[in-house]
Amino acid sequence: MRLVPPSDWHVQRFSGAYNSVAFYRPDDEQGFSPRYVPTFLLSQLTLIDQHGQALFGVSDLRAVRYSDLLRASEAGVLAGDPLRPYLIVEAPYGDWIGPDWPTLLDGLKVSWDVLEHVATAGGAAAAINLLKDQIQKRLRRGEDTIEKNPEWAQRRTMPYQFIALLRSRTWRLADLAPILGCTESDAEALLLVLGFARKDTGEWAYQADPAAAVMTELFREIMLAAHRHADDDADFVRRLVHFFEQGDPAPLDRAATEDDEPDFRITSGERIADLGDRVGGLVDTAVDAVRAARAKRRSRRR
Repeated sequence: MRLVPPSDWHVQRFSGAYNSVAFYRPDDEQGFSPRYVPTFLLSQLTLIDQHGQALFGVSDLRAVRYSDLLRASEAGVLAGDPLRPYLIVEAPYGDWIGPDWPTLLDGLKVSWDVLEHVATAGGAAAAINLLKDQIQKRLRRGEDTIEKNPEWAQRRTMPYQFIALLRSRTWRLADLAPILGCTESDAEALLLVLGFARKDTGEWAYQADPAAAVMTELFREIMLAAHRHADDDADFVRRLVHFFEQGDPAPLDRAATEDDEPDFRITSGERIADLGDRVGGLVDTAVDAVRAARAKRRSRRR
């Protein structure tokens, strides 16, 4: 299949380094079938190195060999036939990406604290309250696993790359752990915290149970907080409180800012002052926890 850019695109010089790639699947006989690939990953591949571990963020397609594609296909991280690639030429555009590993770690810790405070105060939605223990277990295991695998951050990988890989197919722990370079227990914890659940077949799938659906919403809230207010933890906490109390995320007003980037503004009308009487000190406690964690991390770096 050959995909051609519209005639009004003025491509003066083609570079194989900055374009999208996909691979033939039988579903494409009826037209190019959907792939789960975030827009900011369209020009990247996940390959497998000679030791069997994932290589995230391969973006210069000129450096990719067929042997690299065959190895990735054998490991199950390449969606399609490695010998039948599509090269998709498209105009350049910008996008914003999700949180890095340290930011995700901070967000998970704050989420645990907020859920504990809301549930203790008796304000959690019924569905959230039923899932509280499962959610907190996922959060704790996720925190421990990220802290035990600092090489994920040291290699400058990002959580969204892992999610894209995990969503590319169903996985068994024995197949996934070697690719991520971790134990099966850590692979399981990562799947749990990123919104996956084990099916009866033993395979893992995205949002396959209610607790997994909650985790995907928490990741979304961390992503929004990192994008809009990296230093405004109170806004993040307020949205978490709304989610845990109502069972639904706070609404967003997607208004563009002066630089045409998305601006996520809360329109729920809920104020921190209104929450103080019910969950006393929640915002201050959670914000202090975030700041303490950041200070501790900075002191380790020194």
